Amino acid sequence: MNKDNIFSKYKIPLAILIITYAIFIFYHWINAMGLYFDIPVMFSAAFIRHTFAPDRIQFLLFQESNARNFTNLLVAIPLNIIMPFIKNQPALTALKAFSLSYFIIHILFLIANFFVARRTKRYDIAIWAFAFYFILSVVNAIWVVREIHIAMLAQFIILNYFLSKEELKWFDFIPILLIETYLFESFETSAIFSLIMFIASIPFIKKRRNNIHRIAIGLISLAITFYIPIKLMQLDNNNNIHLPSGIFEWISHHEITLKTLFLDNLLIPIAAFIAIIFIMFFKKDCLKNKYASWGGLFFIAALIYIIYKQTGFAANAAIEILYYSPILWFIFPLMIILLTADYFDIDIEQRNPNFYPNLVLITCIFGCLNLLWQINSANDFGKYKNYLEELLNKSEEVIIKIPEYDLQNNPNLRYLTCFGLSQQSVFLQNKNRTGKIILPDENSIIYNESCATGIDKTYYDPQRDILRIQDGFTKVKTKYWDLTPVKEEFIKTGRVKRDKT
Repeated sequence: MNKDNIFSKYKIPLAILIITYAIFIFYHWINAMGLYFDIPVMFSAAFIRHTFAPDRIQFLLFQESNARNFTNLLVAIPLNIIMPFIKNQPALTALKAFSLSYFIIHILFLIANFFVARRTKRYDIAIWAFAFYFILSVVNAIWVVREIHIAMLAQFIILNYFLSKEELKWFDFIPILLIETYLFESFETSAIFSLIMFIASIPFIKKRRNNIHRIAIGLISLAITFYIPIKLMQLDNNNNIHLPSGIFEWISHHEITLKTLFLDNLLIPIAAFIAIIFIMFFKKDCLKNKYASWGGLFFIAALIYIIYKQTGFAANAAIEILYYSPILWFIFPLMIILLTADYFDIDIEQRNPNFYPNLVLITCIFGCLNLLWQINSANDFGKYKNYLEELLNKSEEVIIKIPEYDLQNNPNLRYLTCFGLSQQSVFLQNKNRTGKIILPDENSIIYNESCATGIDKTYYDPQRDILRIQDGFTKVKTKYWDLTPVKEEFIKTGRVKRDKT
């Protein structure tokens, strides 16, 4: 594969994609998408509550109750570089830096895939990593803190080394060991990836010549395959999304219709799948062929029109975990296909020389669509954030409830999550509104239907939110906030018991 031809040929689409990605990160920053879901809880627990000391370098706390420690450590590196520049800023700014750190690691791992490809001569796998990220992973980026994205990009690096066309030297084992060590505590799905890698290494055990790196990767992967499930079984269920999460719970407990799948913004990745299948059989350059070009433009225009007409080009953030996350599991069939093709010496580039150039073009097009979708969603989330700030400013109450009228009529309140709202309001505190929080109304059916807290759509446990506030925030008085009034209100209303201290 001549990578130079691919990237020089598509330098304009690639430049547009990079610019759109930069705009996407910027909009996530200014609209504080890091407030979404329960990321404030993650941040406060990992950083402020346990290791708050603004005058020295801080690394996210290693905890036995966390299966993603090494991802936390990686994210802490850019976070610590950023922190001196935002010293004495509001807590919300620190939370934004926390989320931005994840994107920085994403970018570094994407670049690392192509650096590894230079050594292994497997640019096809690097292009698949690039395609997988922008077509499937970016769709999930509405929940900005996703350890799984980093873990998957690391898995592509290991796959690239495993399928190397070049004979590896001793120094190649340094990055291999570093990445494999990271996978031990990266994300739970690394156990499945490692099992696949171990099985793929078995045929090469007898053929030791030039296959030492495959055998080494297989043996380390076997250790990971055992280690992750054993650790997960020892952890508190509330702190981790376990191996069966996502797809099994999604299938078992939620009603999915064809209309829901297509119109809740899965239409873009589904259309991308159709386009990829098309270029497997279409052997001409899509950019040069006038029929493919005009057909593709019509296809994209129709796609944008349908999305706009049916959804207003807006994300349904409240069901992100239930409907979007399962598509990330497509990484495993893709890896099995790549491993199988290598074992049987099937070269897709020989069968279709334009497949990978066309895949880059498709990735740029659909990546931009996904990013535009996310930029629009970030703008709407910014309106939701502004609404919460206005509510905090107007209310004289210590514990604030969202008015029933707003729940029924404000479209931006679809970003409400039962287990994140109170923490969001904590991070929106400043000197003028210290000591207030917004709590969900457990009696509001409308509210409960707009967020996922369990199998029963009407289930909401206010005690959990109250305890999380008490345990996480009211025990910490910092320059950012003092929630003593909230704690006193909890005690006065009998919601929690007073500490013995």
